[in-house]
Amino acid sequence: MNVYSLPLPPPHIDYGPRCTQCGVYVDAPGPACTHPPTCQACLFASPKPCANCTSVGLLEPVKYPVVKMSNIPWDVTQRDIQDYFSPTQIPSIGGLPLVHVLMVRESGKTKSDAFVELPTISHLGEALHDRQRRILRGRIVTLTPSSQEELMRAVFPAFPGSWNGVDAT
Repeated sequence: MNVYSLPLPPPHIDYGPRCTQCGVYVDAPGPACTHPPTCQACLFASPKPCANCTSVGLLEPVKYPVVKMSNIPWDVTQRDIQDYFSPTQIPSIGGLPLVHVLMVRESGKTKSDAFVELPTISHLGEALHDRQRRILRGRIVTLTPSSQEELMRAVFPAFPGSWNGVDAT
């Protein structure tokens, strides 16, 4: 059973619009969009439903430059990492910063690496120059340039295929 086939709540409760393709509850399209409500999974699987959907931000993923942080503290938070890179604003999707703290799935413990997507290549250069070997919560952090492919391999280690940016091949 996948996430998109979970049972729907009772019909007498109105949770808002449903995806016209698969039936899951979704946020209403933006005011500029003319397409019917569509969930993100269906948006990824189909062409853009209308000319204004570039505002959704998930139809055509942006391939941000990536920096790998090594030797991070075990109790680090996304906010700690955002503060480490301040004043650079880390991009976000749906309000979630593109900070990827790696964890051991079985134990839930933080690994010693994290990946951070930065807005531009110049921000990556600044980070490597200005924040290299700075202290984060008592640990000296090492920064190395990385890639979307390395990030995806780290986040999805059991994936049998390969990655071309954020696209599985």
